[in-house]
Amino acid sequence: MAAGVSRSSPAGADLLVGIDVGTTNLKMAAVTPWGQVRHLVSRPTTVRRPRDGWAEFDLAAIWDDIIDGLRELRRACAPAARIVSIAIDSVGESFVGLNADGQAVTPCPTWFDRRTRNAREELGIDIRTWYETTGMADDDIATLHRLHWFLERDPSLKHTVRQWLNVGDAIVWRLSGRAVAAPSLAARSGLYDRHTQSWSAPLLESLGIEPDTLPDPVATASVAAGLSSEVAAATGILQGTPIVHAGHDHPCAGVGCRVISPGSLLDSTGTAEAVKVVVPGPLSFTDTLGGCYDCYPHAVPDRFVLSGHLPSAGAFLAWAAGLWSGQTDAHHWSTLEEATHSVPGARGVRALPFLEGTGSPFHRRDQAAELLGLRAFHSRSDLLRAAYEGCAAWLAHNVDVLTRIVGTSPTTIVAVGGGTRSELWLAIKAAFLGRHLRVPAVEEAAALGAALVGGMAVDAVAYNLDGVVEARTRTVAADSDEAAAYTEVVDDYRTIYGDRFGSV
Repeated sequence: MAAGVSRSSPAGADLLVGIDVGTTNLKMAAVTPWGQVRHLVSRPTTVRRPRDGWAEFDLAAIWDDIIDGLRELRRACAPAARIVSIAIDSVGESFVGLNADGQAVTPCPTWFDRRTRNAREELGIDIRTWYETTGMADDDIATLHRLHWFLERDPSLKHTVRQWLNVGDAIVWRLSGRAVAAPSLAARSGLYDRHTQSWSAPLLESLGIEPDTLPDPVATASVAAGLSSEVAAATGILQGTPIVHAGHDHPCAGVGCRVISPGSLLDSTGTAEAVKVVVPGPLSFTDTLGGCYDCYPHAVPDRFVLSGHLPSAGAFLAWAAGLWSGQTDAHHWSTLEEATHSVPGARGVRALPFLEGTGSPFHRRDQAAELLGLRAFHSRSDLLRAAYEGCAAWLAHNVDVLTRIVGTSPTTIVAVGGGTRSELWLAIKAAFLGRHLRVPAVEEAAALGAALVGGMAVDAVAYNLDGVVEARTRTVAADSDEAAAYTEVVDDYRTIYGDRFGSV
């Protein structure tokens, strides 16, 4: 921990604020420099759905919620407490175009918006060059493809847009008046050179956009600017308070759970599921078995993450529960617990949870979800059990492939996110993996991680988190009998994957 910061500081001492703009919720946390969350504010993230397959963030509503939340957070803190930094992380890929007056002239598509296609080949970008530059798998999720879609339909945007900003970039700009790009989030655009840590001139040229329309790249864990006078007046937070762009939400969640050293694996489950292994530096196209996984900067300096995702994990379970129970609310855990009435292997039902494509390592957006092996004797509990097991099979397969890439099995597997509310899901994952899972008692890992990255930027927190207290954790043990029962099930899924997608 940096000099001058003590774990015994009084309640009214320095606090770090982390803002996490997530897919489902906006979270704001006030955190001590030793990692204790003192106050937490949460608001639903406002998303518009103008047509089937399209989804857009309402940035104006999100901004209003941030101002309101910061005001509430400031009131909740002790009067003598000093907020020493405000750091922002956000979802990846989502962007907006602003005109010269700072007004949005494009929507802000979410990362799961389905209007775009993979434009790499038509833009003349070689797959190996793409990966070696950006570290992004050949998937249509990157911002580059969304920009191409908008510019193709409205070429005038090249003249009317003065700034293209990711969600996190836009919030930093609104707070401070300066538009900057953090490495871990800039990488998600597919326009960022992970080696030079700058925008890639050849990729920008392929789109026909100018470098000065993108935010200034800054170093990981660095101060962007100070809080503006307007926001200070609206929130009660001191003008000039350092504003930090913490980057992409999943790496920040890793910081919040102390997944910062090579060998650690983070399994973060919410609407989607992300699995990340920390590596010491960028891996090549060949190293990653033909670019099967993203490899981009971590939210802490001098570290990278090797990353895969399943677009519909929690979303698949919610869909299954809603479809088979008739429920329409957003939380289906009680219905899903009916899966306990089935048995390991779901009496032969196999589920491919690919409502939005496979994610890693196959990256097949055209693949639909499937239920296999259905018979007349199967019950709803069997189908729900299969839904859980299909997600666990995806995780187990990805852990196997990641282990092949890095050469060693993960020393620790840390599970975070909304999915950890389901003890059944955790138990099934542990059984499929044949490994124990460590589940930190961290309510909002990304907001906590962002706050700590902000602390690094102002020298209140050490890069290695020395002096930061690790959250209480519990262990979800792999049941040996269930793990043995799943051996045949794992083989079934391996065969299904091979038949559908070939070998990796």
